[in-house]
Amino acid sequence: MTISALSPNTPASVAVTQADAIATLNTQAAQAREPVSRAPQAVHVSSVGRRLSTSSDEAVRANRDKDIDEADVPSAIKDLLKQIRDLKAQIQKKQAELREIQANASLSDAQREAKLDKVRIELAGLNSALLNAYASMRKLMTSNALNDEQKKTVGMLMMQ
Repeated sequence: MTISALSPNTPASVAVTQADAIATLNTQAAQAREPVSRAPQAVHVSSVGRRLSTSSDEAVRANRDKDIDEADVPSAIKDLLKQIRDLKAQIQKKQAELREIQANASLSDAQREAKLDKVRIELAGLNSALLNAYASMRKLMTSNALNDEQKKTVGMLMMQ
């Protein structure tokens, strides 16, 4: 199969595009002559990098939610199951961010507390959204009169 025969959303085309981006970054790094500065710098992501990130995220999400898509439950419940998974993933990221801030010895106590407070507030919002999603799921399951097998499937999918 030639590269031109690949559609833009196939895993192979994503891998080829990622390989091109990595090669470009390696070339740019090799050409850099200035010493590395320890001062914080802005990070600029090219349009290719943004497309790679987006397509990669979409591929991961589609693969992650394959079991939901294949489940024998109404589409509204499938959508809510995906939202619950997204919220759980965001909560895990915020918890990791909390641990990173706590372990960052370069921050003053005041800086650390300010950052921790900000992330804790975001985490509380995500937890609240997750609780609301669970409540909505309960209502949807009742209003759709799911059979026992469907209820079991939804329960298993919510735990993942």
